[in-house]
Amino acid sequence: MIHEVVVFDPEGILPDGRVFQQDERLFEARRRGVVMLPVIPKQGPTSLGPFTKTFYGDGLPVSPIVPSYNGRAALWLERGRSSVAWAAMLRHGPELCQDGLLRLVGDPSQPPLTSAPVTDGAGNRSSVTKPTAHGSTWTILTGLVNCSTAAGAVFAFALHGYARDTRLAWLALSQTE
Repeated sequence: MIHEVVVFDPEGILPDGRVFQQDERLFEARRRGVVMLPVIPKQGPTSLGPFTKTFYGDGLPVSPIVPSYNGRAALWLERGRSSVAWAAMLRHGPELCQDGLLRLVGDPSQPPLTSAPVTDGAGNRSSVTKPTAHGSTWTILTGLVNCSTAAGAVFAFALHGYARDTRLAWLALSQTE
C-alpha cells in the first residue's frame, strides 16, 4: 500500500510529517494543494528517517547562474531500498522565478558522512518554470532519484543547480521503494 508524508500544507492545517495511506483523506489533501512525498511506513523512526526536513532559517542564497551545491541534508537509508524522494521550497520576490534547474545529488562535503550513491535521471531534474506548487513568494520543486545501498547508514545529500533571485527555505527527503 502506498503511503505519503506531508511536507507542506499551504493552508497550515496538516502538520509536517503526517503520514497518509492511499485513502480519501490523502486525495482530499492533494486536492487542497498539500505537497507530499512517498515514504516507507514500516521503517523504524530515527532522527534522520524515514523522512527528514532541513530548514535554512531566512533561506540560503541559491546560485543564480553557475550550478553549485545549494543546501545540505542527511537521511538514514535502509539497505535494499531503491529511491529517495525530495521536495524543496524556494523563496523569491513577487515575480515567479523564470530560470533555474535543481536536482538532488550525493554530497561529498559532509564528513564523516558518506556521499549518497545517487543515480541521476530525468525524474530528478526539476525546473523552476514547472513547479509542483507555488504561491506569491514561494515555489516548491520535487523529484525522485534512484539511490540503492548495500548497508543501512546515514548518507549525505545536497541540492545541486541554480535558480535566479531565490533562497532555499527548506529541503525534505524521504526514502521510498
